[in-house]
Amino acid sequence: MGNGILHKSNLPRGGSQVFKGKMHVKFMPLERFYKRHREEVEGVLRRVFEKGRFVDGDEVSLFREEVKGFLGVRHFIPVASGSDALRLSLEALGVKGRKVITTPYTFISPAEAVLQAGGEVEWVDVGEDFLIDPEKIEDAVDERTCGIIPVHLFGKVCRMDEIMRIAEKHGLFVIEDAAQAFGSGGAGTRGTCGCFSFHPTKILGGFGDGGGIATDNDELAWKLERLRVHGFERKYFSLFPGYNSRLDEIQAALLRVRLRKLDEEIKRRKEMERIYRKELGGLVRMLEWKEDEVPGLFPLLLEDEKARDGLKGYLEKNGIDTAVYYPLPLHLQPVFSEKKRHFLVAESLSKRVLFIPFHPYLEDDEIYYVVEKIRKFRVRH
Repeated sequence: MGNGILHKSNLPRGGSQVFKGKMHVKFMPLERFYKRHREEVEGVLRRVFEKGRFVDGDEVSLFREEVKGFLGVRHFIPVASGSDALRLSLEALGVKGRKVITTPYTFISPAEAVLQAGGEVEWVDVGEDFLIDPEKIEDAVDERTCGIIPVHLFGKVCRMDEIMRIAEKHGLFVIEDAAQAFGSGGAGTRGTCGCFSFHPTKILGGFGDGGGIATDNDELAWKLERLRVHGFERKYFSLFPGYNSRLDEIQAALLRVRLRKLDEEIKRRKEMERIYRKELGGLVRMLEWKEDEVPGLFPLLLEDEKARDGLKGYLEKNGIDTAVYYPLPLHLQPVFSEKKRHFLVAESLSKRVLFIPFHPYLEDDEIYYVVEKIRKFRVRH
């Protein structure tokens, strides 16, 4: 078995192959990028080490410009993580004492950032596509509402036309959480700003934490640039309290390598989606992506929690790693549960969803092994 992207096995198409013995299929074989591109990765590391500039040097500047070009935006501000991107955006826009609408079905970062910036979270439930339901947003708007954080999940993009119409009608900002949707369907480029994560598991993943903010708003970009470095107007001269939230040179250099491979990786992601969809069609519900969207993760939707847990246990028994995103919606987490409200779609999805291996460096025989085991379980159950 090789370590490269687009590695082809000799397996026949159509899912009729039979595997002998147990295979271990990682959920995301992150180490394979390095194994495939070892010389290039080690070359950029040597370049950074030999220059001896590890913070806000040439690599960060070049990465900034390359991402601006890729996304087609006026400004891109590199920061230390996707969580920082959200926090700094909220600080810059000002939410203290006001409400921000977002989804309970996601990672904690957007809601957590609202609290850290002095705001109050207003939940809006999701649809069966896992994304915030625009039809429910307007009912949540009141005189204290200042903004909306739609979260693009698994490479699937929120219904931004509808969300932007609501925001414009009520004078609200829109911070797109595009942590899981870099390069997918214009994610992160429609709102007031867009926040990205370069965590290793993301579509554009680095080798540690990293993030960034995209915007066409000159005034917002000016403030974000200073917030990320202690509020400095220039070195040692601070205009307001800020943060130490800089993307380092090593991560920027490695992300530039990843960005050069992204088109190839996106092609592979779409190929894997087609395989899963063809081979598992009629056996289990799957999320659907539009042509310009990029699958980031691959969720299956089962009938109920018992069916989900049964499949999860069977796959793991057969060496296949799985995951559940997200096992407990945010509104039920202890940090937020004082309101005692229920959002039925989010709660239902959390009990029915199961994620199977999905990564551009998985190989065809691994994908078809996953398919075979899911088929066997579903036929029997």
